[in-house]
Amino acid sequence: MTRELVGHCGVDSGTILIIDPCYLNRIPELTDPDKWNDACEMIYPKGKNDLPKEIFQGVITNTRFGDGNYPVYVTKDKEGNVKKMEIVF
Repeated sequence: MTRELVGHCGVDSGTILIIDPCYLNRIPELTDPDKWNDACEMIYPKGKNDLPKEIFQGVITNTRFGDGNYPVYVTKDKEGNVKKMEIVF
């Protein structure tokens, strides 16, 4: 297995959501500014920070380091198939 740097993920909220982009247009809490507070309440219910967790058919977590540009690595098997992806905060 080989591990390689494939890019960087910019974070401007201290929080990152990993989700299949085809779902984004189906989630008004993420696309409609009038529903953003609803999304925040789902992510941080009553000010509680219990991340990481599953939400919107994806996974969300804090970086714990705030905003930044975090490296993304993949690990491939000997056939070149991606077996793991890591975002290092």
